[in-house]
Amino acid sequence: MDVEVDDEDKAIVLLCSLPESYEHVVTTLTYGKETIKTKDITSALLARDQMRKNKEGETSQVEGLLVKEDHAGHKGVSNTKGKS
Repeated sequence: MDVEVDDEDKAIVLLCSLPESYEHVVTTLTYGKETIKTKDITSALLARDQMRKNKEGETSQVEGLLVKEDHAGHKGVSNTKGKS
């Protein structure tokens, strides 16, 4: 089969294949646009994924703060990254 699929059709298929949790992303990416391109869609999705990973990293840094007891039995907050 020598069928050429238009780039816009590929972009639409990609958007339609996303899970329901991406519904707002699909709306944002298509709102007010006459044409959509696969590279624009993939770039936006990769950027969204990177932002999500960065937020997860921030969460793990917050979890790095520990409450510990000193030798006298007092509790305090300590940063696991060390002091400068």
